[in-house]
Amino acid sequence: MYWLQAHLPRPMQTVFELFTEHQFDLSEIAKIRIRTVEEVEKLLDATRESLHTSLLRRQNNSD
Repeated sequence: MYWLQAHLPRPMQTVFELFTEHQFDLSEIAKIRIRTVEEVEKLLDATRESLHTSLLRRQNNSD
C-alpha cells in the first residue's frame, strides 16, 4: 500500500500512517498534528477517497 500512499500530499500520508500503522485514534492524531478532530477526519476521508479512486483506476487499466 506504500506505493499508493507515496502519491498523496504529505499531510494525508501522515494522518493515514498514524491511523493505520500506529493505531492512533482521531483525537490523538489531532493532538499530534495540532489540528482539530474535524480537520483530521476530513484529511482521513479525503485520503480514503483518493486511495479508493487510485485503486479503481489501476484495476481498470489492468483489464
